[in-house]
Amino acid sequence: MKKGRKNILAIELIGLLVVIMLGMAMLISFMTWLFCRGYDKRVLSAAMYLGNGLSMVFGLIVFFVLINTFFTKRIHKLSKTVTEVANGNYDITVNVKGYDELAVLADSINKMTAELKANVMLSKSFTRNVSHEFKTPISVIRGYAEAAQCSDDKAGLEEYMNVIIAESDRLAALSSNVLELSRMDSTTIIAKDDKFSPAAQIRSALLSSQLKWTEKNITIEPELEEFVITSNENLLFRVWQNLISNAIKFTDNNGTIKIDLKKQGNTFVFVIEDNGLGIADEDKDKIFDPFFTGDKSHNKEGSGLGLPLVKSIVEKLGGRISFESERGKGTAFTVSLPL
Repeated sequence: MKKGRKNILAIELIGLLVVIMLGMAMLISFMTWLFCRGYDKRVLSAAMYLGNGLSMVFGLIVFFVLINTFFTKRIHKLSKTVTEVANGNYDITVNVKGYDELAVLADSINKMTAELKANVMLSKSFTRNVSHEFKTPISVIRGYAEAAQCSDDKAGLEEYMNVIIAESDRLAALSSNVLELSRMDSTTIIAKDDKFSPAAQIRSALLSSQLKWTEKNITIEPELEEFVITSNENLLFRVWQNLISNAIKFTDNNGTIKIDLKKQGNTFVFVIEDNGLGIADEDKDKIFDPFFTGDKSHNKEGSGLGLPLVKSIVEKLGGRISFESERGKGTAFTVSLPL
C-alpha cells in the first residue's frame, strides 16, 4: 500500500485544488445567477467575474495551506535533522508521516543516522582495542628487557631474549594487520587485473607455513583444481595465508586439514576444513569482529584481526565468506569469488 501511494500525493493535492476551485466557481456562478438575474447583464457579468475571482483566491489560500501542511513543515523537519547530524548529533531522528518521497527520505535519513552512530561506536571500540593490544606486548617487552638487564644467568637471559623476540614479532604482525584492515576499510576501488593461479598461491601459502603444521604433525589433504583467474594477487594470497594459519592454530597435534579448490560456473570456491576445536555457539556471531578471540588458550597466537581482514578482502573482491562449525569437531570456511 505504501509503495502504491508514495508517488501520487502531489497529484492528489493538485487534483483537490482543482476540484475546490471549480466547485467554488460553479457555486458562486450559480448563486450570482440566482440572486442577480433581475439586474442588468453588465452587473450580472461583473458579479460573476467577482465571484470567480474570489473562488480562485479562496482556492489558492487552501492550496498554500495544504502545501504548508504537507510539504513546508516536513521539509523544515528534514532540514533541521540534517543540520543536527552534520553537527555530530547522531541520536536525533526525524518523524515525517506519509507515504510520499519525503517520508521515504526521512526514513533513509533515520537509517543513515543509525549507521553513523554505530560506526562512531565501532571506531571508539576499535581505538580502545588497538590501544590495549599494543600496550600488552610493549609491557611484556619492557618487563623482560628490564629482567634481562639485571640477570647474570645465561640460560635465563636466553629465555628473556626469546620472549622479547616473540613479542616483537607479535607487535610487528599486529601493526601490519591494523594498517591493512584500516586500508581495506577506507578503500572503495580495488585493482583486480592480475592473472594468476589460485592453486599455485595456496601451495605457496602451505609451503610458507610448513614449519608450523609439521611441528604439530598435522596432515594436509589438498585437492586443488588448476585454473587461472583475474583478481588481486597480493590480497588473495593474504586470504589463503590467514585461513591456513587459522586452521593450523586451532587444529590439535596429529590432526587433519582438508583443502578444496574448484570452479563452479562463473565463480570458484575454496573450502578449508579442520578437525580441531570448533567454534562455540555463543562466539559464532563475533568471529569476524576485530580483536575478537574466542578460545582464550590461543589468545597469544593471534590478535583477532585475521578473520576480519579476510572478510574485508573477500567482500572487496566481490565474493563472500561463510563457515560451519561444531564445538569439538572442527570448522570449515568457504570462500566464493568471481573468476
